[in-house]
Amino acid sequence: MKYAFWAFAALLVFNVVACKKDKGVGMEDSNLTGTAGTYDNNQLVVLNEARYFRLVVSSKLDLTKPNKLIVAFHGLGIDSKDLMPVYTNLNEMAEKMNAIVVYPEAQNGSWGLNQKQIDKDLKFYEMLVAKIKAAYKIDDKNIHITGMSNGAYFSHIVAKNYSETVASVAAHSGMIGLEFILGINAKRKYPVLLIHGVDDPIFNITTARNDELKYKNEKHKAHLIEVKNLGHEWATKISVNDSIAKFYLENPLP
Repeated sequence: MKYAFWAFAALLVFNVVACKKDKGVGMEDSNLTGTAGTYDNNQLVVLNEARYFRLVVSSKLDLTKPNKLIVAFHGLGIDSKDLMPVYTNLNEMAEKMNAIVVYPEAQNGSWGLNQKQIDKDLKFYEMLVAKIKAAYKIDDKNIHITGMSNGAYFSHIVAKNYSETVASVAAHSGMIGLEFILGINAKRKYPVLLIHGVDDPIFNITTARNDELKYKNEKHKAHLIEVKNLGHEWATKISVNDSIAKFYLENPLP
């Protein structure tokens, strides 16, 4: 899978692997301090399995007041909670929005592609948000999600299953899966922003157009940003984070 950061990704692989080896085999949750900082190696026990996440809390946030929360799901394979912040610059976007950002880590490099794994990953999301809310003041009307590729696919699933608590979703270079073959059928019509490269060789732009239409047919507020001359990579060339931030700010839970 080709991303914009591919040229330097190889330089980070060793560190990512080393980090994973250092996580240990303990089955205790990491203690969140409730203070500002970058916490890159947190553990959360979900259904008797250790799951991991990176949490970024800017020192510029006023932690005495509720802040927004952004949950960012990485793509397939080499992508991870450690690489996603590098090529997306979501940390900087979150800081400007007065938001905390968390990067969950998929098991075996992929978000659920079968129902068993989907259920496990959804439970991970649920427990992760609860754990962050127990340590930090979070604005319940401003919990937003995003994802790249396989992470975008999973973002759609999270939004559908937690539509009453997820304010909005920004899905980048992915597509909705077989779970939606009979429709979205969510309890709430949540807003959706789709971002997709016209030259994406992994998921054709037609898939994004069809996804937008499916959401609109079910009365969701949906918008597709088509990026010319872009393949399967984050749309930094059009400063897409500005569009995502604007979308989030305009779409809190009612």
